[in-house]
Amino acid sequence: MTEFVSVLSRLAGYLSLAWLIGGAAFLLLSRPTVDPILCAWRDRGNRSFLWAVSICFLATIMGLVAQTAASVDLPFGQMIGEVEWLKSFAFHTRYGRVALLKLSLLPILLVPALLLVKAKFPRSEGAGAALVLVLATIVAAAGPLAGHTAGEELAPWLLPFHIMHAVAVSAWIGGLPAWIALVLTVGPSANAERCGYTAAALNRFSRLATIC
Repeated sequence: MTEFVSVLSRLAGYLSLAWLIGGAAFLLLSRPTVDPILCAWRDRGNRSFLWAVSICFLATIMGLVAQTAASVDLPFGQMIGEVEWLKSFAFHTRYGRVALLKLSLLPILLVPALLLVKAKFPRSEGAGAALVLVLATIVAAAGPLAGHTAGEELAPWLLPFHIMHAVAVSAWIGGLPAWIALVLTVGPSANAERCGYTAAALNRFSRLATIC
């Protein structure tokens, strides 16, 4: 049970962060529009960021509990009530301190995510997407600090490359659902303007994916 929760929480946390990074990047690359069909697609993406932040927050908590249970060899269900063990693991291990850092940053991500949902003008939407991208990148960059690379002798040299790799892969994977959703949205009601918008967004994302 503990191993299952640990794997599930890592997967949920990684995918939600990837969506925050890649989805926000794709939103910035696709640029604002007044087309009602395309605006509906952008609105759905904006609302999904709130879910992604919430999922990542819960996944981080569950991962912390699962790692604590594994370290003290207790069942996951029993670990939830062991506050002292959780506190000790959180404050005295590298994994725990990184988890606390992420948990302190994720609520801040809710602010630009809410701004995106409430945005009425292109400038405010762009600012919200940019803030989501920056803050999610910072949270994702904290992840490798809890890994094996951070504890190695060559960590000062290896860790920056590991962080860049993690962020780049997140941007690439996270952007895929956004352009798939865009293509599926435009398909049934395609016209020249919407097809041009989609092609331009895909070209910009392709250049980003090539860099990543």
